[in-house]
Amino acid sequence: MSDPNQKQWTDYLDGAAGRPPHPIAEHTVRLARDRMGEAPLVLDLGCGDGRDSALFLAQGWRVVGIDQNPEAIRRATERFAGAAASGQFRGVVSDLARSLDDPAWLEARLAHSAFVLPFLPRKSFDPVWARMRQIALDGGALSAILFGPEDDWAYRLGTCVDHDDVTKLLEGLTIAHRDERINHSPTAKGEMKCWHIHEVVGIEPA
Repeated sequence: MSDPNQKQWTDYLDGAAGRPPHPIAEHTVRLARDRMGEAPLVLDLGCGDGRDSALFLAQGWRVVGIDQNPEAIRRATERFAGAAASGQFRGVVSDLARSLDDPAWLEARLAHSAFVLPFLPRKSFDPVWARMRQIALDGGALSAILFGPEDDWAYRLGTCVDHDDVTKLLEGLTIAHRDERINHSPTAKGEMKCWHIHEVVGIEPA
């Protein structure tokens, strides 16, 4: 019998295929480029088929893409076959909390997450966010999309945050970019929904 959750995420991958990088990834490259060093390592958390990884690889950065969906990692590895063969890209099938044991977390200069952190239960979100913060505090950067309470999916999210919550999450970091917005637009599957989004980029305190 097929796994309905697997089909749901495969349908999402199909809907997102071929889309350009998320704007938060473009903001991150612009804001963090000067502090990344030579051939830095980036963690693309919930990488999907590599929508944002493609942008990071184009900078000459190394990328470890982490996604719990094996099909996502299969597609990303196939998409970046040359980079995977050279070691510039590595795909990891894992949920984010379990991935914290991967040595890439100790080397990374950027931890980037678009649209996956809200789906983590708080007991997983907290340690993952703590490690992302540590990367930024150590001279790197973090970038993330978080969902607010007005989002249509808030009722089923693992971790939903309001404006004050985000302020606390970023405490002690220099906020290089922060934007909160509510709008109605389609999902990757073409379904209209209300989005309540927090975009953040945090770097080492000045």
